Amino acid sequence: MNNFHSKKRKRHGFTFVELLVAILLVGVTLALVAQMMSISLQQNLTGQRRLANVEIANSVFEIISALPYDDLDDSVLNRPEFSQIIGPGLDRWVLDLNVTEVATPAPGKRFELSVLPVTEIESLRPYRLVGWRFAEALP
Repeated sequence: MNNFHSKKRKRHGFTFVELLVAILLVGVTLALVAQMMSISLQQNLTGQRRLANVEIANSVFEIISALPYDDLDDSVLNRPEFSQIIGPGLDRWVLDLNVTEVATPAPGKRFELSVLPVTEIESLRPYRLVGWRFAEALP
């Protein structure tokens, strides 16, 4: 009988503590991966919104650039043709138009169209388009 107790048993499998540690490590890893995926998705959506807003701003800027000199002022964005373009497309952003008359060297107007975020978030920087329109040469 002494022979029976003196044999060393080989261990097979994991202990309960080892199993708990492994489950904890897998859980923490999955939580970190889920958090990274969430942040990545938010950044992707922000980039898509910004791109869509820039496309709208470019369309509006092209129309403003084609306007006659005398029609170019700060109230241009209130016209009905722009409400169809802008519409509900600008998500969390606003368009702002600033028209400045310049007398030298030739009479003209400088216009700046800005796409501004509604809330101030570090990753959402304004996007600005600047153009010039000069008065027609007088005979």
